[in-house]
Amino acid sequence: MSYNSVTPRTLGANRQRPSSSRSLPAPEKRGILPEPTSPNLLPLPKSQGSLPSTTKSEEFSLPKSLTRFVTNCHDKAISLKFNNDKLLEMQDQLRQLIEKSSKEGKVWTNDWSKQQLPIFWSGARFDLYENIAPHQEKKPLKKRTFNDGDALSSELSKKARAQRFERELSFKPSTSLHNYHNDGFPKQKLAPLVGTCMNPLKNYFRLTSEPDPTKVRPLNILRQSLQIVLEKYKKDGKYTYTCDQFKSMRQDLRVQNIEEEFTVQVYEAHAKIAIENKDIGEFNQCQTMLTVLYANKGIYSPHKLEYLSYKILYQIFTNNMDSIFGLRLKLRKDEISNKFIDNALKIFKAVTSSNYHELFRLYSFTTHTTRKLMDCFIDNERVKALAIICRSYKSLSLEYVLSELRFKNENDCMTFITSYKIDTFLEIKGEQKVYLSTERARDTINGFLQKVKKIDIKGQV
Repeated sequence: MSYNSVTPRTLGANRQRPSSSRSLPAPEKRGILPEPTSPNLLPLPKSQGSLPSTTKSEEFSLPKSLTRFVTNCHDKAISLKFNNDKLLEMQDQLRQLIEKSSKEGKVWTNDWSKQQLPIFWSGARFDLYENIAPHQEKKPLKKRTFNDGDALSSELSKKARAQRFERELSFKPSTSLHNYHNDGFPKQKLAPLVGTCMNPLKNYFRLTSEPDPTKVRPLNILRQSLQIVLEKYKKDGKYTYTCDQFKSMRQDLRVQNIEEEFTVQVYEAHAKIAIENKDIGEFNQCQTMLTVLYANKGIYSPHKLEYLSYKILYQIFTNNMDSIFGLRLKLRKDEISNKFIDNALKIFKAVTSSNYHELFRLYSFTTHTTRKLMDCFIDNERVKALAIICRSYKSLSLEYVLSELRFKNENDCMTFITSYKIDTFLEIKGEQKVYLSTERARDTINGFLQKVKKIDIKGQV
């Protein structure tokens, strides 16, 4: 349910109700909205082309061969130990390929079991297998005119070329922590070392040469460092100092190649504190590294699903939907039912279906870290919702806007309206009631709508 069917009582009874299937819930009936029946189902592409119309259950399904193809690609990326850049490149290729199949109506007809991605096969053409297959028909072999010596030379050349491709495909990047951060010097020079620094507190400095063991803290000192830094943060709440100390700890862990449960604790603690202080760039670095650490079967974290839900929320609001699709396929049933994951997937469904009423309802029930993370992006979602409202109505009461977009209070609502320069479109009607002229505010909101869709390279809005 979305905005287009509501006609607030204050607008008059003679207004014709829009016929769009996406409609606004009337304010007086919002308390009886039905809950989503299947919150964990991922939305399908809007057009499936030649999608066969069989049973109702099949109408809302995807080919099993496609889901296997996506899963196999992620499994192969993990086995090849792709770094973050390679993972993003792979996910982008997947997204483009699936969108292409949907646009051409070949989701169900393409042979996904034979589909290839260029990132895994350097000679592969970036296209659907169905489009390539007709051109790969084997042509009749021409009669050989060369002698045995020429044939032997040709066979040796083929073997040499095959060995070269095999070497390229078998190359596996290291998952060592320092491969995920540029410290300004050749990565191959970094070798595991054991630090000897006994000072638990140390400022962060970007490395420009090989690390000095006397300036690196060993694991037992780093454990003390984490405890001291967390206690200081609880007392004074100084984020700049705390972030600097965490980056220093992460660097010492990285140069010593320490990957264990304590490493996860450091990254989890830093990620949560970064969210609390709306430092989305630093949170993104932490959650990227946590993804690598969680993939290590020898490392256990009781908070894995909680931080996985934060990753899902981050990807939702940075419009990285293909990653969520792949992640959803890899989750077990018991993981999907986890309260953190379940809530994140409900929010995902609300955003992708443009059901902003449900999105803000879910937002109103969030607490703690989830609420703080959503607060970093919620104003952008309010702009998107307001753009829909402005296309549908000439005027709405400010009281209704405040309630529908789930502002904390009138001051919070007015701060939003002023910051997006639509306060000039406020009007007083009837019994001294304030209305927003959504018809006149439409162009202004649409201008901001284009801005909120832009995301920088760090994933920050």
